[in-house]
Amino acid sequence: MAWFSHPIQVRMRKEAELPVKVLLVEDQRTFAELLKAILSQVLSNRMEVTLAHRLSEAAACLKEGQWDVVLLDLSLPDQQGLRTYEEVKRRAGAAPIIVLSGLDDEDVAVEAVRQGAQDYLVKGQFDSRMLGRAIRYAIERKRIEERLGQSEEFHRLISENVSDLIAVLDPEGRRLYNSPSYNGLLGAPDKLRGTTSFLEIHPEDRERIGRIFRETIESGIGQRTDYRFLIGDGTVRHVESQGSVIRDKTGAPCKVVVVSRDITNRILSERELRAALAEVQTANEQLKATQRQLLQSEKLEIVSTFAAGVAHEVKNPLQTILLGIDYLSQYVTTDDPNATLLLEEMSLAVERCDSVIRGLLELSVHSRRDIREHDLSRLIAQSLRGFEEELGNHSVRLVLELAPGLPLLRLDGCTMKHVFINLFGHCIRAMAAGGTLTVRTYAHGAAQGEDGAAHGAPSGNREGTIVVAEIEELAEPDLSHKSPGAPRHGSRGLPNGKGKEKDFGLMVSRKIIELYGGKIETNKSELGTKYTLSFKT
Repeated sequence: MAWFSHPIQVRMRKEAELPVKVLLVEDQRTFAELLKAILSQVLSNRMEVTLAHRLSEAAACLKEGQWDVVLLDLSLPDQQGLRTYEEVKRRAGAAPIIVLSGLDDEDVAVEAVRQGAQDYLVKGQFDSRMLGRAIRYAIERKRIEERLGQSEEFHRLISENVSDLIAVLDPEGRRLYNSPSYNGLLGAPDKLRGTTSFLEIHPEDRERIGRIFRETIESGIGQRTDYRFLIGDGTVRHVESQGSVIRDKTGAPCKVVVVSRDITNRILSERELRAALAEVQTANEQLKATQRQLLQSEKLEIVSTFAAGVAHEVKNPLQTILLGIDYLSQYVTTDDPNATLLLEEMSLAVERCDSVIRGLLELSVHSRRDIREHDLSRLIAQSLRGFEEELGNHSVRLVLELAPGLPLLRLDGCTMKHVFINLFGHCIRAMAAGGTLTVRTYAHGAAQGEDGAAHGAPSGNREGTIVVAEIEELAEPDLSHKSPGAPRHGSRGLPNGKGKEKDFGLMVSRKIIELYGGKIETNKSELGTKYTLSFKT
């Protein structure tokens, strides 16, 4: 890996190619020559022996070069005992040291081994084979120690430089090791050692993670999962972990290595992305709604233009017909009573048509619609203000059940008022002998069905809510009709939506209501008619 460097360089040596360099530190020349001869027999020509009689000479040799092994006598002219070993060890670097001890300082030699010497030999109690084996073992052990130190240093550098969180846990979940990367999350790794690893886990995740850990210990199979840390200051961090099992000599799980990664930033980014997508979807829905409203406005403009054209084309012929009827009524005499009755009916029909034409002209006055949010109950109340005198003249009792706080509807308030004025006038004229005009409003959820909501159902400005207006006229029984089955005088309307509509004004009102996303239904009875207007919010 490019970022990794190791400070220790390991010398790789093939014994068949390079000689073993031995530094013999011994003040007795006779014993030193004997050892040199023994070493020549043991290592043959693969050996270079350098003799030093004093500690100062040994120090100079150690300074000048590297040695494969040091044979050290603890009793030298310029230094004695354990101090001799300490001085040589300080200068020898990685070279292994074998202590040569006399019987009188064997205890000191043992202490030197405790401090790092590879072995010790008692003078007069070893032969060439023992000496050769001690040298080979010392060199090999030192090389193993160097490789082990290199491996430990390698893993230490990895653990110190990776951002992932590495932890080693015992079967109870207690921390045996935590990498330095834990310092920024849970504090100093040394202080975490021995603590349970479940304390900092969020209470909502703690039971689940504990169960996964127990399953890992029982099965010997690690698992990947994610959870949250609840830090002491109340901060929540999201982590993703992978557990791996370490087994003992019997094959049973004895430790769990958990490698975790802080994914808090990723989680927050995903949340922000989802929120942004939701905003885009909302904006898209709003754009579609605006497009639909613009389309409805364009349709309303078409209806308005059509209504104005029809009104202007029909108004003049109607005036001619009306003048003709007046003329016939005044100047044409006849003894046929049916002719007189027919002229009266024709006059009434023309007057009704003229009323419709005036209504069309009023609807077409506004060339630009003012589309905004309106409360249907408020619009109805405003539309009824002009009927107080007419209600009294026709002996019509008004019953209002207008629900407050209805969801707002986007429409042209002026146009909708004309629709209600047309409907109210139509109902009042239908009750020639008096009656009751009931007007109520309410809202219900679309999921309940348009016919399944009780009056006064809870309303809310939720998408899909249905806002309803009911206009019902119930006439007093009129015994003056010619026959029981004959229709009431002045009764006009939409005959249950079937057949051709008899009142052009109601037909226009129906079209306007549909353009605002609503619909109108009629339910006729013997005494009256009920109009139900419903709009989706």
